[in-house]
Amino acid sequence: MEQIVTKYFEDLFKKSDGRGISEILQKWKDWRIEKKVFSITLDNATNNDTTQEILKSQLMLRYDLLCGGDYFHVRYTAHILNIIVQIGLKDIDDTLEKIRESIKYVQASEKREILFSKCVEVVGLQLKAGLIMDVKTRWNSTYKMLDRALKYRAAFGNLKVIDGKNYKFHPTEAEWHRLKQICEFLEPFDEITNLISCSTYPTSNLYFMQVWKINNWLISNSQNQDEVIRSMIVPMRERFDKYWEEVSDVFAMTTMFDPKLKLTMVNYCFGKNDKGSAQSKIKHLHGKLTTLFGSYENKSIFTSSSTETRETNQKTDENEGKKGSFGNYDVSSQSLMILVFKFCFEKCV
Repeated sequence: MEQIVTKYFEDLFKKSDGRGISEILQKWKDWRIEKKVFSITLDNATNNDTTQEILKSQLMLRYDLLCGGDYFHVRYTAHILNIIVQIGLKDIDDTLEKIRESIKYVQASEKREILFSKCVEVVGLQLKAGLIMDVKTRWNSTYKMLDRALKYRAAFGNLKVIDGKNYKFHPTEAEWHRLKQICEFLEPFDEITNLISCSTYPTSNLYFMQVWKINNWLISNSQNQDEVIRSMIVPMRERFDKYWEEVSDVFAMTTMFDPKLKLTMVNYCFGKNDKGSAQSKIKHLHGKLTTLFGSYENKSIFTSSSTETRETNQKTDENEGKKGSFGNYDVSSQSLMILVFKFCFEKCV
């Protein structure tokens, strides 16, 4: 069911026109969630940016968004990581092409596959998993291709010796060494992408720590001994810093509402990056939480008064009065949410 709903909205967002927006708003209304939408998570496609801006403006007209829609659009972390790494990988395009061409050469015919298998035996490799080709638009598939190719490095070297006349794509020793270092550099990105993309449960409370790890990893490698990796990190950090500025507040808030983490994790991460600014960042976060709480509280009061007015103008029979209307249920649910929010807020701060 979740996949069907997700696919349905993906198709609507691709339309990026008035009809698509109208259908989204109507579906939210049918499901009675049009006043309960806090944020949407989308990838970095231009049409998604356009669609969310129109949606946001429509919801703002009816005062249906909290905090003026500051947290309405959250970019998909895995997609952002994909863009960041793709930017970095441009610096080693030539070497990547050698690996791709080497794999294509081996897989081009059954005769070459048999020859490569003999090379694997000669160098004493005992690997069950074979070579894999990447999908250029998915950086983690490039990482897996490199990781697997590095395991067969000796076999490719033997192939060059016995079939050097035809096999022209063998990387140099310096290029193999660099690829090994780059694979080690990219490994944390792969782990975090898998955690975010492959989880079947809500992971918003984990995002702050994981994205902070990437930030910390980029900083620690900015002085890497390999000049190519240092060069890769400059544009990667530029793009990452822009994303971190957008999401750090909302990710930190979700972490604080995790009863296992609260402020401990946020204090640790801010302190590790810059102890001098840690307290000012916590103070800033405190202000954001206060604003968010006030926004929930004001919306609850507004909804409550609107419901009372509506009930005054409507005639209901005794049975309906005993059962209570959906409007009453909605208000009491919101009131309960406010109490929970206030409790969590006080405990965290």
